[in-house]
Amino acid sequence: MRTASRLGAAAGLLLTSLLILAPLRPAVATPPVDVDGPVTDPAGVLGGRAEEVRDALDVHLEEAGYQLFVVLVPSFDGLDGSAWADESARVSRLDD
Repeated sequence: MRTASRLGAAAGLLLTSLLILAPLRPAVATPPVDVDGPVTDPAGVLGGRAEEVRDALDVHLEEAGYQLFVVLVPSFDGLDGSAWADESARVSRLDD
């Protein structure tokens, strides 16, 4: 189960970090981040809807048995999305 949780966390981080949802803002490179919870939004994309996303992630955890993390950034700091997500998972100690 621990491997599935790590895999799920890394996959969730990768998939959600690939969503660049701030097309009207100038691209600002964001180095890999230390994820401090299920939703990390330094780009401010979610605004007042972050709680909705947290609630959906809680439902997913209960139903699927593994946790996803949502990270929204405008740019991957020169890395490809996969490398950025891997480094963010390492910095966040999600690979432990």
